[in-house]
Amino acid sequence: MGQQNSAEERRKTMEAFKNNLYDEVITQNSLLLCQPFDVICLLLKYLDTENLQNLSSTCKAMHMIVVDFLKHECHISRVMQRFNKFLVENKEMLTMWEKHCLDQVDAALTCVFEQEKSVEKLTSKERRKIWLLTKKKELLCGEVTRISTTDERVCFPHRGSHYIPVEEDAGLGRKVSVMDNVCWLCISTTFPNVNPGTYICSLIIRVNPDARMPLASNEVTEWILSCHESVPRTGREFWNQLIKQRTPSSELCDGLTIESVDAPKSNTVATAGNREEEEKGHWIAVKLPPFRLEKKSDVTFEMKEIQCGWWKSGIDFDFSELRRIG
Repeated sequence: MGQQNSAEERRKTMEAFKNNLYDEVITQNSLLLCQPFDVICLLLKYLDTENLQNLSSTCKAMHMIVVDFLKHECHISRVMQRFNKFLVENKEMLTMWEKHCLDQVDAALTCVFEQEKSVEKLTSKERRKIWLLTKKKELLCGEVTRISTTDERVCFPHRGSHYIPVEEDAGLGRKVSVMDNVCWLCISTTFPNVNPGTYICSLIIRVNPDARMPLASNEVTEWILSCHESVPRTGREFWNQLIKQRTPSSELCDGLTIESVDAPKSNTVATAGNREEEEKGHWIAVKLPPFRLEKKSDVTFEMKEIQCGWWKSGIDFDFSELRRIG
């Protein structure tokens, strides 16, 4: 057997390979690569992060072009401008996941790569920072409107009473609506004067392990948008899965999408405060199917469960969101 390299030597060898990724780039005959760099950049602006990653993996030459494009897009002044705008507009209603992402962005910006450095000289660590900033910039920026369920503009019967008290959430640092005990449930939020475009509407909720949604087999919760003909309807098993802190299947969601908006779990020392938070459920975004507006109009979102006459409890409501995606 030949002499085996130590773990440290293998790590250094791999790091050197990654840092010298662009050595011996072979000239390609692709029609796309024959275009001027500025023309290619115009095309790249139409791709999201996933498609940019797919394109960059086709060959070294394309990888260099994509990373060079992203290096320009992730200039510290551009990134800070977009993130500051997002913070100003949503600082009172950030999710736990967004707060975690912003901390990651701050850490990346504190040791940001030298902007004048050529793509060929970027290290593997610097390229990873570029991809991180690109992904977070896409997720945290954009045209977003949020309205808290505690806002008077939201029609929420029984809110502020002992049925649905408004309480301070320690983790979020703001007030949320807590469903303590109600027979029928209905939330209606109107987003006024929405410009033409493609949008996704979401409701941020937390379904706790002790929640009760005792729907019969023929009873459903309706998720209604005023500008969308399709109305997703979810039944008892949909809520049972959320109570168990599981993501319901696509069949149970009936067109809805469930995404976690909680921060990743950390290995912090347990205290009375965070033990109490851990006993609760996870914050999730219930997203309705995308829709398109052809002209400026109001958009009304309504979550309605009025078929079941039994008492319901154990769900916390944060805010409704309207996000433009195109």
